[in-house]
Amino acid sequence: MKKIFLSFILTVFITAFNAQCHYVFDMQDSYGDGWNGASIEVNINGTFAADITCNGGATIDSISTMNGDFVELSFVSGNWDTEITFQIYDPSGTQILSVGPFANNDGNDSFLLSDSSNSSCFPQYVDVTFQVDMSKVTSSFTLPEINGSWNAYCGNCDPMSDPDGDNVWEKTISLFTGSYEYLFSADSFAIQESINSNSSCSNGSFVLPRRFLNVGGQDITLPIVCWEACEACNDFPQPPIGVSCNTGAPSLAFSDECDSQGNWTGDFGTGNGIWQSNSGFTPTGGTGPDGAHSGNNYFYFESSTFGNGGASQFDTATIVSPMIDLTNSFDDAELTFWLHARGDNMGSLSVGLSNSPTGPFNDVYYQFGETHANDDDPWTQIGIDVSNYIGQNLYVSFTYMRNFSGVSYSGDLCIDLIEVNTCSTCPPPNSLSVNNITPNSADISWTPIGTETEWMLYYNGVGVYTNTIPTTITNLSPNTSYSCNVSAICSPSDTSGQSSGVVFTTGCAYSMAPITENFDNGFSPCWSQELSTDDFDWTLNDGGTNSNNTGPDDDVSVGGNYMYTEASAPRQNGDVAVMYSEQIDLSNLTNPQIHFYTHMYGSAIGDLQIDMYDAGNYVNVFNKSGDQGDFWIEETVLINPTTNFVHFKITGILSVDGNGDTWPGDIAIDEFSVMEAIATDLGILEGGTVSACDLSSSEQISMQIVNNGVNSESNFDVSYKINTSAPVVETFIFTISPGDTLTYDFNTPVDLSNDGMYNIEYECLLSSDQNLVDNVLINNVENFLSPLPPVTIDDTICNGDTAYLTTLSPNGLVNWYLDMNGISAINGNSVSPSQTTTYYGEVQAADFFSDDFENYPPGSLIAQSSSSWLTYSGLGGGQDDAMITNSPQNSGNNSLFINEVLEDDIYLPFNQVYNSGSVEVLIDMYVSTQAHLNFEDDVIPGANNIFELRFKSSGMLEFDIGPTTLLGSYPGPGKWFNLRIVGDLNTSTWYIYVDGSFQGGTSFAAGGNVGNVHFNPAIGDEYYMEKVEWYAFSDDDCVSALSPITVTVDECTFINDKWREYLDVFPNPTSDIVVFKANSIIENVLIYDVNGKLALSSFGINKTIHKADLSTLESGVYFAKVATSEGVINEKLIVK
Repeated sequence: MKKIFLSFILTVFITAFNAQCHYVFDMQDSYGDGWNGASIEVNINGTFAADITCNGGATIDSISTMNGDFVELSFVSGNWDTEITFQIYDPSGTQILSVGPFANNDGNDSFLLSDSSNSSCFPQYVDVTFQVDMSKVTSSFTLPEINGSWNAYCGNCDPMSDPDGDNVWEKTISLFTGSYEYLFSADSFAIQESINSNSSCSNGSFVLPRRFLNVGGQDITLPIVCWEACEACNDFPQPPIGVSCNTGAPSLAFSDECDSQGNWTGDFGTGNGIWQSNSGFTPTGGTGPDGAHSGNNYFYFESSTFGNGGASQFDTATIVSPMIDLTNSFDDAELTFWLHARGDNMGSLSVGLSNSPTGPFNDVYYQFGETHANDDDPWTQIGIDVSNYIGQNLYVSFTYMRNFSGVSYSGDLCIDLIEVNTCSTCPPPNSLSVNNITPNSADISWTPIGTETEWMLYYNGVGVYTNTIPTTITNLSPNTSYSCNVSAICSPSDTSGQSSGVVFTTGCAYSMAPITENFDNGFSPCWSQELSTDDFDWTLNDGGTNSNNTGPDDDVSVGGNYMYTEASAPRQNGDVAVMYSEQIDLSNLTNPQIHFYTHMYGSAIGDLQIDMYDAGNYVNVFNKSGDQGDFWIEETVLINPTTNFVHFKITGILSVDGNGDTWPGDIAIDEFSVMEAIATDLGILEGGTVSACDLSSSEQISMQIVNNGVNSESNFDVSYKINTSAPVVETFIFTISPGDTLTYDFNTPVDLSNDGMYNIEYECLLSSDQNLVDNVLINNVENFLSPLPPVTIDDTICNGDTAYLTTLSPNGLVNWYLDMNGISAINGNSVSPSQTTTYYGEVQAADFFSDDFENYPPGSLIAQSSSSWLTYSGLGGGQDDAMITNSPQNSGNNSLFINEVLEDDIYLPFNQVYNSGSVEVLIDMYVSTQAHLNFEDDVIPGANNIFELRFKSSGMLEFDIGPTTLLGSYPGPGKWFNLRIVGDLNTSTWYIYVDGSFQGGTSFAAGGNVGNVHFNPAIGDEYYMEKVEWYAFSDDDCVSALSPITVTVDECTFINDKWREYLDVFPNPTSDIVVFKANSIIENVLIYDVNGKLALSSFGINKTIHKADLSTLESGVYFAKVATSEGVINEKLIVK
């Protein structure tokens, strides 16, 4: 879309704004970063007039119309239209339109309205003043002229003039309201400018490109434009040429390193849209340098309009220098400064000169656009002739104006080392510096330029004669800012102007301890940041820091401030931030200590170090490194200085995490106090008795005691009591020194052998203890009883056959081993020894759950019927509860029906959140169409998703862990199958099995915690579950003693072959009845599952034929041990 820049210029630069002629556009952006490409297109009388847009958080703009003009308005969509609102007012001030915010971010292009202007402005003749800067014209010329459609491009009939000789030519012409095209030429078209047809001030013609102008009903003065350009001339680069002296010698009249604001005035501060002082990179990537040209800091305009700096304060911002004394200068003077302008949306810089700090300023330099491509490009020095101000006082202004055509934040313009050189017979000294600053004095040093031996030193308006370098100024006020200058006395009648100033702040007077700094009133003026030897500063903050998963979310007291190291870009590994406490007098303290809180949370936490300044040296008193958790930690450190006058240096050192990132490394400190340490303070750190399996009837109780006081302690009582019993009191006869920790073992044991929980209360009984808060500690200890050893049954097999190790133990997991010490584990329960071998089994206690839905009537709702199941709403019997049904059937009668149409949303929570050991879930499933289920990391419904399983109608199984989806298969819709899900929480690895066949497994970051299984059907889901089981095994589960089981191996050369020949088992597989038929008497039949647990038994049969009903067993593989009068025979059974 064609944009006519000049139409906007007309609305902004009208000297007497008349609202009765203008349509006014009041525009807002809720995020504060402008309209991101959106605009309001204005057409007047069928011709494009302007694009109106918002810059920053709010903009008011307007466009002039004549009475009766036909105005058409359209909205041009951008990238973030949901942030946009605007109101439009006609020339009478009536609101004719209010729009926004839009529902979508883009795609909102639309016609808004058409209107006949009720403007009070009528077509008329007005004076239009044109101005062109001819300083960049390389061709020779004598007289510029302006030619346009009003004079039919007549040549020199509208000549221009340059009354002040600055090469800016001007011409005022009376034109009637309307639209015109024109261009600048010289000497009757001897030369004429060429206008780019794509430029903002062009008529857009590729055949005859001309400048374009809309003339309204008021006199206007057009801004100065450069020959062949739509903007002012870009003076960059303009290097210095030096000064030429006939009188005196070149000397420095002014120098400022831009290390601090000092005596500069104007739009100087902090935040966005303002000039400020900075070191290193600017906060935004893609703009600014990597550091100062010289010194520590530089001045720059922060061009961001949103983010941490808040809304923009200025679109055009000016700063003004301190006074530059040229009253004793001769011949020549030159202003120089160093410039760095990197950023693809760089604005413009104007430099002005004046005799007054409030102006008006005469602009002598102008540049716009990006001049540096990289942050490490060398700075460029600019030179400006200021010889017209010799014999006067000079003030210099630097004005930055935003470029609104692109992204606002990439336009940080920087200046550094601003100097004025001149000619002087008595030059002022330079290189002023301040040393040995105390609360009441400071040493001022300087470098003479000439041979003078006397000087006048000025500080805050006070003049002091001196002939000594350095000079100590005294009787200063504590914590006060002073500005200091020096003049050279070359002779009684020849005194130089004042040197460049140096600004310093006297130290604070010593604060008498105890003191506390909580930063709630800001960063104390008596605290300070390191100015030169560190890489960045500590940051004052409230609430959370800028990055997730690092830093606190509030200060210790909640609602106040704290200091922290912001570790985000441009920070790097090893960067250091240093701040200093106030000066502290410890005279009132007998046992001084520092007390403070630290917050060191994040994967890239580095080091926090505190040093005490004592008798001229820093002594380390505190160090802590690495992630300490997401909470404030109370710290107390006893100090032992050699003097009563100290301060503290607090250093944060950044590190990186395993990904090479520094940003998760925000270190915070709060509530820093220097106070009297408690003389007598014993505390209990922890009790020595913990929950365990099979605690005895004579357990020893112990407790860990810490001496937090400054006095050694001994011969005091300690006690413990169990539940509501009387306390056991004993005497601690040892000596515990300050800061030490000792463990005391009670001589009186206690009986903890019963199953259950014990409440143990420990107490330290020191009568003189000044802090009783930490004298009592209560622990809960649980005794877990181990399971009974398994009851095993020996077996006999033929050599080459397989035996199945079995037990009569009804509950728990049975683990099998090759040795009596339980070291060499067997995988499963099947063995094939070649000789008679003894194995060993143990029962491992485990959390488990099983539900086959047989105990509920069909039509009932599972969460309403069983407290083991939950719904998302938490209400059993609600819309999201799932129904028990008796169709389809597998091995049992009932199953749980999950259906998306019925809005089922069911959870099976575990007993707790498991984060170690292993978890196993088994589900018999029948998919009608498709199915979804997922695992979550908490027992509460709606917790974070760990992974999802999707059973597609095609028979594909998807194991979705977020960034990756593994593929497997299942039998498909219409068939029952067994799903087994195994999670190794120690390695965050999960495995999926279908009917015993491995489908996939993987480790992933979120796989270390599990709390529930969520059955939440997606659109089109319908499936059944006949049996659901889960088991949770811990590495420290209680286990029973080992029981032996002997498998005897027989060669079976005669009789055993006969047994096998005459034992028949049928039908096999079966779903209900199985028949055992033998040639000999069948005495007993024992049937075991694959884990070795007894599933069914029949004793005292004494027949050759036996029928067993297996209908109550789940489908799967079982093993039958048939004892006959001739021996024992093992057979494998399959239950359908």
